[in-house]
Amino acid sequence: MKPLGRTIRLFLVDGSPLGLVAAEIMGWTGKILSFPRGLLPDALRRPEIAKTGLYFLVGPDPENPMRPLVYVGESDDVAKRLKQHDSSEDKDFFEQVALLVSKDENLTKSHVRYLETRLIEIIRGIGSATLKNGNQGSPVLLPEAEQADMEFVLEQLKVLLPVLGMPFLQDLPKRDLPSPISNPQQSKSAERSSAMDSVDFELSFMNGLITAEAYQQEGQLIVKAGSMVRHPDQATASVSKIYAQQIAQALASNKLAPVDGDHEMLQLTEDLAFKSPSTAGQFVCGTPISGPWYWKVKGSNETYGDWRKRQMEAVEKPMLVAEEALV
Repeated sequence: MKPLGRTIRLFLVDGSPLGLVAAEIMGWTGKILSFPRGLLPDALRRPEIAKTGLYFLVGPDPENPMRPLVYVGESDDVAKRLKQHDSSEDKDFFEQVALLVSKDENLTKSHVRYLETRLIEIIRGIGSATLKNGNQGSPVLLPEAEQADMEFVLEQLKVLLPVLGMPFLQDLPKRDLPSPISNPQQSKSAERSSAMDSVDFELSFMNGLITAEAYQQEGQLIVKAGSMVRHPDQATASVSKIYAQQIAQALASNKLAPVDGDHEMLQLTEDLAFKSPSTAGQFVCGTPISGPWYWKVKGSNETYGDWRKRQMEAVEKPMLVAEEALV
């Protein structure tokens, strides 16, 4: 079942999309403030920053600039802690700050300590960012009801932070199964979307030595666990820097494992998401390839490119949404 839509409110405090941004989800009492490090003096003038909260310090990983380096912290006085970090050589890496505060001031020290521990656990589990934290946080035992409330807060953070350009809490898109449509006006488009996401693709390279399977979800191509991947030592010299970084990350997070008795191949142990079929194809084959041509609909000779073209041609004129229909 696809998640329900949400309304997010972004307020550009100083009128600039690159400045201080306040982000909220309608109906939720939390608020995230995001701003570049250079605007810390301006942000410190805001009264909510001197309260109990949770914060993220984000910057590029010096060893892999394509990968963010993240520090998660909490404090009864976030402003005081941010001042300390700004003057600390150990925290010289961060370029962006995001902090969570509560509009109803119901966020306690125990709550933010719980969130800090869970976020460290989540970021390590996802593996798309390097954690600056040297510990596991401070585990806190909350009453069952409050623990459920904090897990709800984590779900909101997973929605808001990617909108603010911080996707390190973003889980791998889950494959949706077709579900009943309650709104007849949306049934055709929803059924078509479900049909697109239910298609499996396969890739065969080097006379079948390399084989992989994938599916599309939320605009990404997800290469399935069990797919064979060319060992990076066998990759061609023409691969991109992104390829090397993706391989290194997958190996570091144990998402790629050796194949017994085969020094030329690795195997995916988990599903892995890519932004394009060509990027996915290069990762699997160890050489630049045309993903739309090499990926094929499973069990057929139809290429991804032809399948995609067929989907585009099948798109009907968009239906008017309710607001437009009333005009």
